[in-house]
Amino acid sequence: MTATQTGEGAGHARGRTPVSALEPMAGLVWAFRIDGRASVEIEFDDESALGIQLRHRGDAWYWFHFDLGDRRASKTLGVIVEQFRSCGANFPESTVDGMFQTLTTPELHFTHGVLHGALLDSVIDVDGAKIGERALLNTVISPSVALTGRRRHLRGVETLRRMARTGHLGARPLALVETLVRTDTAQRESSIERLTDTLNRIEDRVLSEIGEFDRSQIIRIRHSLVRQHRELDGLRRLFDRVDLEIREESGRSDATRAGAGTERGAESTEFGSLLQHLNALVDRCLALLDRARLLQQEVSDQLTVQTNRQLYVLSILTAALVPPTIVVGLFGMNTGGLPLTDTPLGFVAAVALCALSSLLVLGVLAAFGLIRRPRLQWWRRSALHPADAAAFASEDRDISVRGTKSPTASRHRE
Repeated sequence: MTATQTGEGAGHARGRTPVSALEPMAGLVWAFRIDGRASVEIEFDDESALGIQLRHRGDAWYWFHFDLGDRRASKTLGVIVEQFRSCGANFPESTVDGMFQTLTTPELHFTHGVLHGALLDSVIDVDGAKIGERALLNTVISPSVALTGRRRHLRGVETLRRMARTGHLGARPLALVETLVRTDTAQRESSIERLTDTLNRIEDRVLSEIGEFDRSQIIRIRHSLVRQHRELDGLRRLFDRVDLEIREESGRSDATRAGAGTERGAESTEFGSLLQHLNALVDRCLALLDRARLLQQEVSDQLTVQTNRQLYVLSILTAALVPPTIVVGLFGMNTGGLPLTDTPLGFVAAVALCALSSLLVLGVLAAFGLIRRPRLQWWRRSALHPADAAAFASEDRDISVRGTKSPTASRHRE
């Protein structure tokens, strides 16, 4: 057995699966021994070396990561599990068998002190670039060892590996799952922050009626938020059920959930903190979804008002042009006895008659209140309180410089 302190240059190639079919540790990508803040990346030459290492583990815990695409990994996993069982570790047979199941959705359970299931993670290529797909990471975690396996390269797992090499992975195996979830939620939180900033800019432009914007961008934001909310809410319900299973198995009630004491009680408290974080993110997604929905409705209302205004103008023009059309039609008839045919100023008289007929129609519409005088912006402001008018002027200057406006101006414009 050889061991190398994390952070130092190693002569052997790490993370490579042995090519020999007889190699007992085939399919094992890496292994770490973590003792408090210190962590050591280790390689086992044979099964006996692993047993010697485990018998002298003290308070340390181990993390073994497997390539589930390697068919020899099942044999290696069986060797490791048997060694831990011989040292008194609890590994139910069903939890170990689940390591090689091909699941399609995230799933997590707590059975006889062992956390097992699968969590979603982002897929990356060999260079570490994000591909845009999601894949599952199978996990089996006991109080002394964490077993993980993947079929594709995952970003969260690589992040955990770097943290293990620097000794910042945690004092217990359960910290592996929490760190993985918090790393994923931190990336989601950054994405939600960007969506929030974009939504704020669109909202300012919509409420201030300044410039044009891509209306389909709101739909894309809503789609992103719906996807984020769906995944975060599923993750929250997943850990909520696991936390409930931990408390039921340990006999702890909701009233004593946050208390310290046993190791399982600490695990429940840790998941309680994670659940609070997930609840906050889910609530934030819901609030942004409501804002995006209201903003989309506001845009639709503005488009409706704009269309009605255009139809109103077209209606007035149509009503004003109908009488001249009738006049021109009368003078265009090829019949005898038409007036003004022999008069030198007949054309001028006909044009004047058309103009008078339009003015007459507009006058009738105005008399019945069908034509309203346009309410210009400065007329509206003159009727405001002087302090509010000054606030409008200040906000206009701010909008011209920064493209933003205050809630006071938004309220008056609405």
